[in-house]
Amino acid sequence: MIKYIKRDAEKQIKSLLKDFPAVSVIGSRQVGKTMMTKHLFPNWTFFDLERVDHYDRISSDIEFFFKTEQKNICFDEAQCLPVLFSHLRSVIDRHPKRRFLLLGSANPLLIKNISESLAGRIATVELFPFTLFELKKEIIKDLWFFGGYPALNQFSPKNKKKWLKDYTTSFIERDIPKLGLSISTLRLRRLLQMTAYLHGTLLNINQIASSLGCSTTAVYDALDVLEESFLIRRLQPLHANLKKRIVKSPKIYIRDSGILHQLLKLNSYQDLLAHPIAGFSWEGFAIEQIIASLSNAGMDFDCYFWRTHAGGEVDFVLEINGKRILLEFKLGTITDNRSLKGLNQAINDLNSDLAAVVSFIGDSYSLSDKIIHCSLKEIIKKLKIFF
Repeated sequence: MIKYIKRDAEKQIKSLLKDFPAVSVIGSRQVGKTMMTKHLFPNWTFFDLERVDHYDRISSDIEFFFKTEQKNICFDEAQCLPVLFSHLRSVIDRHPKRRFLLLGSANPLLIKNISESLAGRIATVELFPFTLFELKKEIIKDLWFFGGYPALNQFSPKNKKKWLKDYTTSFIERDIPKLGLSISTLRLRRLLQMTAYLHGTLLNINQIASSLGCSTTAVYDALDVLEESFLIRRLQPLHANLKKRIVKSPKIYIRDSGILHQLLKLNSYQDLLAHPIAGFSWEGFAIEQIIASLSNAGMDFDCYFWRTHAGGEVDFVLEINGKRILLEFKLGTITDNRSLKGLNQAINDLNSDLAAVVSFIGDSYSLSDKIIHCSLKEIIKKLKIFF
């Protein structure tokens, strides 16, 4: 049996259930939604709507089901039964003290049903793969190389790589076709591999469409589904009110670093460090760790990157409570001011409240009167305290 590791999102979910009759917990497959909710609420009734017997029991007479089931209920893979949502709305309105959890990994379907039927009655929490704060004893290089899916904790390095390969294959061949994409699984696999090589760079839709031999519309549709299914992230540029020519294309990332490295066929941490993707991989890993940690703490924020045609550039811009934080991610150490040119330009352009270089090396010191150098854990701690 897999040992349960406490999740940082638990406190937020419990708090929301005090005020909302329903909470939706979304996240990619195998991220630990079911295990967490069963651990948190052992006395609730659980139904897995991917199980035929559970699906049939509810769908055959849904009104009778809600009359006979009086406990608080968790519906796993709730998007599998769209009719559930409209009935759940009437149950909540008649019995406002009852509580429901809806778990889902197919975000497009779940969000659509929630917005149409349960608006104002439900809060949504995303469960992320493990963070550095949840895996307190995990060596950062291991979490970075293999990613944060809970199932990986029980495997040897060899079997971790196999799990990641099987997970990606299952996602492409089983999960995505259910969402109605017109693109073939072969092209989808090629798209994912191309995205891995483009990780951390500006997205060029025309280039991808030309390489795949399909329309830009098909690529946009596929990327939408991949993003809504928690596999990729498109980080948008910040459009500040400045008289500058701003880069308008988003940057694209594979969200989980373990899946990224599997798609790139990297066999070891040493292979990663020797690969041209290493710096971009560290950047994407750090961005996901920051987003996950702040989201787990229930913080409200927006995130972007910044780049001008004149040379102003910063990897990650956070806006929290009216304040602006600029972050650069580096594998090595900063040795001269030339490497800070883009960040210094962004500080002047954007009037930042905090600027930092987040290094894998992680020593804490001041680089200038405006910029600090620190570790990934340290910057996340500062953001939580500062705001």
